Amino acid sequence: MKSRLVESLRKIKDENLVSFHMPGHKNSKKFFTEKLKGLDLIDMDLTEIPGADHLHDPTGSIMNSQKKLSEFYDSYKSYFLVNGSTGGILSMIFATTKRNTKILVNRNAHQSVINGIILNALDPVYLMPEIDEGSGMILGVTAEALEEKLSKDSQIKTVLLTYPSYEGICFDIQKISKIVRKYNCYLIIDEAHGSHLLCHEELPISACKSGADIVVQSAHKNLPAFTQGAFLHLYNKDLEASIEKYLRIFQSSSPSYLIMASLDLSIDFLIKESHLKTKVLIDEVKDFVNKLKKTSYEVINWGIYYNRSPFTFDPTKIIISALPIGLSGKRLEELLRYKYSIQIEYSTDNFIVLITSALNVSNDFEKLYCALKSIEEKYGKKKISSKKALILDDVIVKIKPDQIENLNYVVKNIYECLGKIAYESVIPYPPGIPLINPGEEITYEALKKLKTIVNELKIVEEKR
Repeated sequence: MKSRLVESLRKIKDENLVSFHMPGHKNSKKFFTEKLKGLDLIDMDLTEIPGADHLHDPTGSIMNSQKKLSEFYDSYKSYFLVNGSTGGILSMIFATTKRNTKILVNRNAHQSVINGIILNALDPVYLMPEIDEGSGMILGVTAEALEEKLSKDSQIKTVLLTYPSYEGICFDIQKISKIVRKYNCYLIIDEAHGSHLLCHEELPISACKSGADIVVQSAHKNLPAFTQGAFLHLYNKDLEASIEKYLRIFQSSSPSYLIMASLDLSIDFLIKESHLKTKVLIDEVKDFVNKLKKTSYEVINWGIYYNRSPFTFDPTKIIISALPIGLSGKRLEELLRYKYSIQIEYSTDNFIVLITSALNVSNDFEKLYCALKSIEEKYGKKKISSKKALILDDVIVKIKPDQIENLNYVVKNIYECLGKIAYESVIPYPPGIPLINPGEEITYEALKKLKTIVNELKIVEEKR
């Protein structure tokens, strides 16, 4: 009999996994026991009864918590999100764009951004990120490329960028912010992976200090918040009514008090503990990386990307390539999980990505190092070459994404799709970055990458 969810969760618990993946609380029972002081999770699973306040019209405890949140991030106003960053991203897209207008967005944006574009019938103008061919790593966008787009298209009034990337790569957000202001556009930032960047001065600058109009963060990725717990920070007070309108639309009318309570605990952590514990974490990561550099592994982000202008990186992310010992990232992930009870965030053919947080402990890094040394000795073989990143150098939008729903489609073998128009998205997950979106032409370059992922594809049916 196939196991159901509760049985699967119990089995995972019994594995005693070392966590180098989200959520940022790292399954720390000690943290929650100390903070909750006798409260059980079931005690916090409430609804909007007297004394518990209302998320969509807060006047009591939720309002007070959000004010504390706003003070830490120095925003005009900050909000709890219980539908993850997705609800916040959709809200800020709708708050800053009008239907059937243009939006400039980095191509390696999350799928929720693409869904927002479709829902508001927007015409996307894509900003292609730079890619390091040696590692297949997506770097980020440049100020020069952004200005070129804005200078050529006065219809763009909103710029949405992802900062930092899933892998923690950061571009020059302050320079980009000045350019966006120069062209009188809104700047909205998907900072899903950056809720911790204000915790210590050794981390890259937060988008919250960049001059952006709205910033959305996934607190659950790097802070001790439950999954789906996120923040939205508003810096442009003129957008207050609009953003609150769309938060009511895109968030649940029955918000989880468990999630909101964990967000409240995260605020307490940010204010009282984050600076010291983040410094300890950075030092732990540095020690681990220095030890690993003496092996045959390549620590990508602590190597070729360290202070590589105009890109910087988040040192709490660790990106490791085992290609020098003949192992793909996917094989390395498999060995770490099933041979050494270590779970990473995600893998590609070229590398693995590990997310650390201030709730990781020294023993986690020691176990990881010992496991990697053991893998090198037991499974290492001849070096293999890296593969290109699963992102296109350019895209050709033939039909606006929202208009696809009005058309018919046929399912074709991938080899029959050259030159056709995609009806659906292809989104390798994680990290949830679309390889191709509805309405785009399937070029030869796209076809080469698509065939490694899918066998068939829905394409727009040709008119007869």
